[in-house]
Amino acid sequence: MNNLQKVKSIFTSRALKDIYRWSRGVHGTLLLLCLLYCVSSLLSLGVPLASRELIDSAVSGDTGALWRFGLLLAALIAAMRLVNVLTSLMRTRANVRLQQDMQQMVTRALLSKEYAAIKGFHSGELVNRIFSDVVVVQGGLVSIVPSLVYTAVSFVGAAAILIGMDWRFVPVLIASGLVGVGLTVAFRGPMSRRHKRMQAAQDALHANVQETLEHIHLIKASMSEDRAMVQVTDRRARLDAEQLRNGRLGTMMNNGMGAAFDLSWLVCNIWGCVKIAQGQFTYGGLAALIQLIGRIQGPISDAVQLMSEIYGVIASAERLQDVVGLPDEQTREVMTGFDGIALRDVRFQYDDGTEDVLLDVNAEIHKGDFVALTGMSGAGKTSLFQLLLGIYRPTQGEVLFMNGEETVRANRGTRGLFAYVPQGNTLFSGTLRENLTRFADDATDEDIAWAVRAACLEDLVRDIGLDAVLGERGMGLSEGQAQRVAIARALLTKAPILLLDEVTSALDEATEAKLLDNIGAMKDKTMLIVTHRPAALGICTVVWQINDGRLTVKRPGETPVA
Repeated sequence: MNNLQKVKSIFTSRALKDIYRWSRGVHGTLLLLCLLYCVSSLLSLGVPLASRELIDSAVSGDTGALWRFGLLLAALIAAMRLVNVLTSLMRTRANVRLQQDMQQMVTRALLSKEYAAIKGFHSGELVNRIFSDVVVVQGGLVSIVPSLVYTAVSFVGAAAILIGMDWRFVPVLIASGLVGVGLTVAFRGPMSRRHKRMQAAQDALHANVQETLEHIHLIKASMSEDRAMVQVTDRRARLDAEQLRNGRLGTMMNNGMGAAFDLSWLVCNIWGCVKIAQGQFTYGGLAALIQLIGRIQGPISDAVQLMSEIYGVIASAERLQDVVGLPDEQTREVMTGFDGIALRDVRFQYDDGTEDVLLDVNAEIHKGDFVALTGMSGAGKTSLFQLLLGIYRPTQGEVLFMNGEETVRANRGTRGLFAYVPQGNTLFSGTLRENLTRFADDATDEDIAWAVRAACLEDLVRDIGLDAVLGERGMGLSEGQAQRVAIARALLTKAPILLLDEVTSALDEATEAKLLDNIGAMKDKTMLIVTHRPAALGICTVVWQINDGRLTVKRPGETPVA
């Protein structure tokens, strides 16, 4: 690929097309910024011309002209300052708006993707892409587009003025500019790769710091603070190394370009002095020449710098494309009722190529059933829940929902039938009330009181109140209290099917029995509960047992059926 094709590939890349689409909300602001940058460029070109006349007036002793051009120069500088204030304010506004739009866009996109695709990324890496890569793209776009306009206007204007003074100055400056552009194109591949490696190293650092803080209690309990710090330091060192490599590339490119510009400046300066010695140039003309050389070198230098910035923007945009381009969940109309669920010849295997988790599963759930799901750890109980929720799709077979004459496969639309309480602590920072109503915005005080009673939370609410602030992951509550809050939260959704995954493991027997009795008395509910505890098994009408990936179904008074 020749240099022209390399430059063309930059401006026709899919990443730039996506950036254009992502930034629609600030197109008007960017257009106005470009116009202001044009005005600023034209004003700056007037400065060397006014300076030339001012100096020549002083040399000739023309006091009237001296004052006129002095005032003109002051007016130009004041106007430039005013335009700079306006562009700064507008740039800040565009930055804030675009950053907000892009972060919301990426977050919304992630929430709509298939879970199987998202789980291939560490959460710390995704957070880094939402914040760091978005900032690179947003900041680059808001600075690059107006700056390119400023650069083009400044270069063309300064070149036109120099041609009027002596056309022989221009080829020298263009030659140095071509050296700079050539260096930029040559460094395109390495700069883009280095930027991606640097961002990947930042991903790893963020992921490690996030996990360290998340498990800080375990680190302290095992007296592993030093080991944790070594891991953080190691990842920080890798990031530093990538940043230094990236910096060295930038230094080589900028200094190569700077050397070419220094040489062109020296040639033009000496040439101007020779012209003065020959009586063909004025002192004001030399001053204007030096300033105009800067007006040309500056834009070329800026253009080269912007090109290297564009590489970083494109690399970050491609990283955002990696997550925004993940497969979307199939969107269907939300199902609000059901008569039964059927699993037909279901086999399931995770994408990592491990052996089948579930083999030829055939079973039915009728409305009103209370199903106990048993089996050894790792047998596939939680995986079965994910299939029912439509979060994963079966490798083979179907999970079907029946509602009257309608039959549909498990999908995002059938997920609204479920209230899911997974294993572990699933609470959020915020008040107890906010946790309870997290998935039920329309819950009334009466609804909350009912759910609190059903989940045996009266003592907790009486002691701390609904507006008590909980820490991260419900810090401040015991494991048993956190489990009951999660159950109450599920009940408040009013979903007809409860999926409970080992949710009573931290409860004492009396509390567990009372809570399960309360749920058992809800005639409008269908429940699947992963459990081995007698109290839970006692209220269930069906027992599903999973062994070696195969499901055995047993109803009271029936012989188990595989």
